[in-house]
Amino acid sequence: MTITATATEGADTLQGTSIDDTFKGLGGNDQIFGGAGADTITGNAGDDMIYADSYGGTGADTEGTWNKLFGDAGDDVLVSGAGFDDLWGGVGNDTLTGGAGWDWFVFEPGSGVDAITDFTPGSDQIIVMSNMNGAGDPVLSQNADGTVVDFGAGNAVLLQGVALAELPADAIVTAPYSDGPSFYTTAVEALLG
Repeated sequence: MTITATATEGADTLQGTSIDDTFKGLGGNDQIFGGAGADTITGNAGDDMIYADSYGGTGADTEGTWNKLFGDAGDDVLVSGAGFDDLWGGVGNDTLTGGAGWDWFVFEPGSGVDAITDFTPGSDQIIVMSNMNGAGDPVLSQNADGTVVDFGAGNAVLLQGVALAELPADAIVTAPYSDGPSFYTTAVEALLG
């Protein structure tokens, strides 16, 4: 069973349940709390605060059972709990926190300048859509706040508190990009093999 809820064009607060929830924020500066379960949350327009609790199964997890947080337009804050999560900040300057566990932070053209507060080298990965910066290699640099991954064209992410030397070779992965509704599914399937 899945609960689906869509907010209004105003500033709304949506609260999830203990089962799988699907939320869409629409306009306004929304606050969306996923609750337990494998949730899919899209903020859309506005500067949204999006939170997802931990999702973890007991030995029978299947592909697709993880939290998926989409910030979309606006300067969003996405916070997830323990477990495997996908965080897509979308357009705007976003702050992303994956929580404990293996997380994917996904970037595509127009992502803006984002910050990841808890990137864990060796388990978390930055997923770069193949249409980002012509699929060229990002430029990595170190500053006082952490490691900067510059994708070009005004798109970058700061890995707060992470030294450049800590990043393993597979910390940044390029995924195929396709237009339309298959975009997300295609990218995830390619990475999962």
